[in-house]
Amino acid sequence: MTVNSFEKGGDGGGPSACDGHFHSNKDHWVALPPATFDHNSNCFRKLKISARGKSTVATVIDECAKPCKDDIVDASESVWKALGVHRGISCDTFNNVTVVDLTGASISGNLTSAICALSNLTALTLQRKAFTGPSPIGLLHCKHLHKLDLSSTNFAGTLPTCISELSKLRILKLPNNSFSGSIPPAFRMVAKLEALFFHENSLSGEFPNFFGELKSLKNLTFDNNPLRPGVLPVGSIRVLRRGGLNQNSR
Repeated sequence: MTVNSFEKGGDGGGPSACDGHFHSNKDHWVALPPATFDHNSNCFRKLKISARGKSTVATVIDECAKPCKDDIVDASESVWKALGVHRGISCDTFNNVTVVDLTGASISGNLTSAICALSNLTALTLQRKAFTGPSPIGLLHCKHLHKLDLSSTNFAGTLPTCISELSKLRILKLPNNSFSGSIPPAFRMVAKLEALFFHENSLSGEFPNFFGELKSLKNLTFDNNPLRPGVLPVGSIRVLRRGGLNQNSR
C-alpha cells in the first residue's frame, strides 16, 4: 500500500477517474492498479484493508497512475492512520535502507546531499516540508533513486539542468512549489521516466516537445504554470492535467 492524495493540488494528479471530482484525504479512498480497476468497473466498491491486526473499509475512487504494480493500492492518508501504519524507513533483506518517507515529519531548513550516503536508497519522499533555498541539487547524488517526491516542499529557483544524472529515475513529483524558468532539455535524458508531475509551479517558456521522446513516460501533469503552448506529446502518454497551459499562456 502506498499513500496518495486525492485532493485538488495534491500529488495524485487529476480528478478521480470514477466521478471526475477531487476528494478529501480525511476520508477513506483508494486507487487501484489498472488491471484491477478494470475500466471503472470497480468504482465505488468497498474494500476491507487490513494491516498489523487492524482493519478499515475504503472506497475505490480512482485508478492509480502508472507505474503502478498490480499488487499495490494507493490509499488516502486517513486509511494509513486508521490502520496505525506509519511511513518512514524501509529496508531490504540485507538491512540496507531503500525507502525514506518523511511525510508528516517536522523537518525544515536546508536540504543537503547527506541522505545520499544511503547508497541503496531507491525512493525518497519529502512531501509538505518547509525547506528553504533553491532547487535541491544535492539530491542528484542519490544515483539509485527510482522515485523522488518533493511535493509541496517550498523549493524555488530553476529546475536542475543536471537531472540526467538520475538515470534510474522513474517517478518524479515536483508539484506545489515555486520552481521557475524553463524546463531544461536535460529531462530528455532521463529515459526511464514513467511519471512526471510539474503542476502548480511558475515554470515558463514554451512547453518542450522532447517529452514525446521519452518512450517510458505514461503520466504527465503541468497545469497552472505560465507555459506557452507547444507540441503536446502523443501516443501512450496520459496527460493528466494540462489546464494551466491553456489558461495561463498568452
